[in-house]
Amino acid sequence: MKKLIVFLTAIACISSIYADNRVPSLIKEATIYRSGAKLHNVADVRLAVGENTIVFEKLSLGCNPQSIQVRIKGNAKLMSASFRTNTIETAKPDFVKGQKIQDSLEVLSENLSRLSSETAILMQEERIIEQNQSRVGSGQGTVSNPISINELKDLVTYYRTRVTEIKNRLLDIAKQERKLQKQQGEMQGRYNKALENESETAGEIVMQITSAMAQSVEITCIYLVNSASWKPLYDLRAESVDKPLNLIYKAAVYQSSGVDWKNVKLHLSSAMPLVDNSRPILNPKYIDYQVIYYGKGKANTEQFRVNSYQLQNSAQAPSMNDSKKYPTPAAEEIQPEVLDFQEDNTQSFNEVFDIEQLHTVLNNASAEQIIEYNAREIPAVYEYHAVPKVEPAVFLLAKITDYGKYNLLSGNANIFYKDTYIGQSYIDTKTTLDTLLLSLGRDEEIVIKRVKPTDVTTAPRLFNNHKKETIAYDIIIKNNKSIPISIEILDQIPISKNSEIEVELDEKNGAEYNKDYGKLLWRIKVPERKNKTIRFSYTVKYPKDKVVNCH
Repeated sequence: MKKLIVFLTAIACISSIYADNRVPSLIKEATIYRSGAKLHNVADVRLAVGENTIVFEKLSLGCNPQSIQVRIKGNAKLMSASFRTNTIETAKPDFVKGQKIQDSLEVLSENLSRLSSETAILMQEERIIEQNQSRVGSGQGTVSNPISINELKDLVTYYRTRVTEIKNRLLDIAKQERKLQKQQGEMQGRYNKALENESETAGEIVMQITSAMAQSVEITCIYLVNSASWKPLYDLRAESVDKPLNLIYKAAVYQSSGVDWKNVKLHLSSAMPLVDNSRPILNPKYIDYQVIYYGKGKANTEQFRVNSYQLQNSAQAPSMNDSKKYPTPAAEEIQPEVLDFQEDNTQSFNEVFDIEQLHTVLNNASAEQIIEYNAREIPAVYEYHAVPKVEPAVFLLAKITDYGKYNLLSGNANIFYKDTYIGQSYIDTKTTLDTLLLSLGRDEEIVIKRVKPTDVTTAPRLFNNHKKETIAYDIIIKNNKSIPISIEILDQIPISKNSEIEVELDEKNGAEYNKDYGKLLWRIKVPERKNKTIRFSYTVKYPKDKVVNCH
């Protein structure tokens, strides 16, 4: 007996050494990147003396194994950590429950059989009545026992009443059958589920931890998952042109990691840790004369000549025979100034936004979850802006200087002016300008239009071998507001690309004129409830035998 006890004790000790200590962990913290997320799974674990195998189970299958980090609060040492997938049986067949459901299915089947039998009997009775209805309608009877009028009436009434009863009963039976068949289908589904094995595949982090003592420690596993993202959104509210902008920062968050993140502390980061972080290599690009072939003549006989002035850009490396003529420099020898020709579209390297409240981000939600994470007032200079040649409307612009200190990322913004939704704009922080321009939409209280005046002659005039044509426009601004406004108006005159065509600005009405671009810029003030008109004109001179579009 003692030997048996010793043997069983040894087996139990060996089992305890090699058995996994499976631990359910909770996602306490999540840092969501523009692509991907970093999760913190935390659990309190009881360690035995010596080696312990700890398994954090039911994790995301999208875990990046190379990103796993383990932190232990306690006097224990991590020996190794690895990721694996495991299929876990979540439910076994329940034969007792299955037997109860099967008994109920048999009762339902019996009830359906009774209804089916009753249907057959009623339909047979209805056929008999229909077969004898012709005799009743003709008043037929025997000579010794003729059918009286009263008897005929009674028979007709009976047939009508009985047929109606049969029809109504058949309708009731059909309704009961549909109900029982629906119950039967649902019950059959429960029966099948009760007798099947249920399992799910999930990720696991397996850790080998040594401990010098029996103790409880807090273990945190940190890892990256691919299937998560966020993008910035903004609500931009302006109450009036003499108050600062109210800017509300929002994030559209999405995750399909396979696990719900319940009541987690969220961080939003602009970093992208899952992209390729290898340094870029710039290979040499060669230039040489391009040989152009001109074919002419018969099938197998062609004549060629070379145009030695046409240059060709080639990204292909030269042949080995040309290595002395075109030496290939090492990548390290390329001067970094070459990279200055590339357009810089990068934003801040790593902005992190901490969200105070705990949030739940569900797996595979039908839509992105919108989370508000900041709000602030931003000083702005307001200005009305119009380009009537392109759009006969006046737009309210907000100019924000030194906008880098507001931690803005490029994204869509919903525009509200005086609690009215104006539309959607785009905040572009990639611009190299010192001032960020935000469009607050159209102001319907200011009307602007661009028309040709009727008091200016625009017909072409002949001068020797040339024609001269004068073009003029009036820009009319109507301020329907109860306060004066300052408005910036842009227009243009054409620029000649031909020496035979001359363009001369005749009248600019106080505009700033940029000759290189033909741009006219007015900055004017319009009193309340008043109109103002500005005019500009230009003359185009060109050969009289030519046709020129002067507008």
